[in-house]
Amino acid sequence: VNDTYQLLEDQTAAADDVLLNLLDLKQRGHREIGLKVVDIAEQMANQLCLSESETQLLLRCAKLYGIGKIGICDSLLATPQQALSDEQRQAFLNYPLHSANSLITLPNVKQVLPILMYHKAYLDGTGSPSDTSIEIPHLSKILMLAVDYVEECCGLVTGHHERHEDVITHLESHSNRYCDRLITLLSTLTMKVDDVDKDTSIMVPITSLVPSMVLRRDVISPQGTLLLRKDTIMDDNIIQQ
Repeated sequence: VNDTYQLLEDQTAAADDVLLNLLDLKQRGHREIGLKVVDIAEQMANQLCLSESETQLLLRCAKLYGIGKIGICDSLLATPQQALSDEQRQAFLNYPLHSANSLITLPNVKQVLPILMYHKAYLDGTGSPSDTSIEIPHLSKILMLAVDYVEECCGLVTGHHERHEDVITHLESHSNRYCDRLITLLSTLTMKVDDVDKDTSIMVPITSLVPSMVLRRDVISPQGTLLLRKDTIMDDNIIQQ
């Protein structure tokens, strides 16, 4: 049973990575943005004392939140979100629906779909779907704020990177979109920055790779495609490839 479960987990992770590769080819750099969303979502989950199962579900949704952007035209993705016309904004806000449609045939997505589908359903009805009578899953509300925070910090909203304090101020000015206590919580968090001084990994040439070595970082091709995931244990087959 354990082997079967692990196989299903590995297949699920592989399918997720394929979709993330496609998204990163569509919108270069989105993989890193997704990892930042995962970081913020995890910090929020810890502060809210979510259960382990809820936390893992939230983190998978955070990782996959932007998959539906594959179905959005390049011109919309290249335009800062605040510069979109009303019509363009509505088309852009359909990406969570595209995400749900893209993932529906994958394993272990039954719980993922509603969270992704409603993470742009703002509480004031300005999102998508706009029906304020819909009961939005509480994990969608967390993801909603994590996504909006990270995307604005990373320049997808205004066209340039923004400081934490300025993003929080902007989110507070639209507080009717979000759960108030989540904004207060988010204001105490920051995106993690890798500490190079504490990094004990070493870089070795390909000819020096041996079985049982463990990757400390994702291996990304020059085109931005994920080749190997962090924590992969090297074996003869991988090294020969």
